[in-house]
Amino acid sequence: MTLEERVEKLEKRQDIAEASEAKWQRVVDEQLTDLTNIILSLSSMMRKWNNDLAEHFKKHYIDKKERPTPKRKSKY
Repeated sequence: MTLEERVEKLEKRQDIAEASEAKWQRVVDEQLTDLTNIILSLSSMMRKWNNDLAEHFKKHYIDKKERPTPKRKSKY
């Protein structure tokens, strides 16, 4: 095998490696984008649940404390 053939073979391997690397980089970028979207969706859902829970807590516990509780008559 001549030197020129070896150089061509190495260049071909390098091109294949670069194409493969670019392909995997695209795959990783797509997965990172998907994960980012999932995290943003979860964050939004958690914020909504937290607000709903705060409303529920306020409605059922805090507002009740502000109202006077009826005094019970002693049995004795």
